[in-house]
Amino acid sequence: MSVRIRAARETDVTVCVAIYLAAYQAAPYNACWDDATAERIIHEMMRVHPDDCFVAELEGQVVGFVLCSTLAAMRAMIEEFAVAPEYQGQGVGEAMLKHVVGRYRREGFRVLELIANRRAPAWEFYRKRGFREPDDYRLMSLDL
Repeated sequence: MSVRIRAARETDVTVCVAIYLAAYQAAPYNACWDDATAERIIHEMMRVHPDDCFVAELEGQVVGFVLCSTLAAMRAMIEEFAVAPEYQGQGVGEAMLKHVVGRYRREGFRVLELIANRRAPAWEFYRKRGFREPDDYRLMSLDL
């Protein structure tokens, strides 16, 4: 099966929400989002960064998505990345990541960043594909 990557559309939101929720049910996430929150995140990303949101299709069915943002044509950020659990390990994530990396390289961006949970399977997925923890920078957060 060949994975097709295309721009996300408003009509993809419902299936993306379902993928999002299914992909984040297990540990370490443990269903941290409900339907309304997932829908709000996806809608907002598609509204604010419409040229940086993509879906992966297999045989015409959306099976994954990647939502990105950019800053000053210098830095791109993978904000959200999910593959339906039944399609994980079949090259869908690899195809989406190659698409995003290729796009931002061609456009002259200097860095592609993401935040990953060290306890999640995605951590090794990203490390094997060249992502690393910078020595000089650490994510800082303030609980509100």
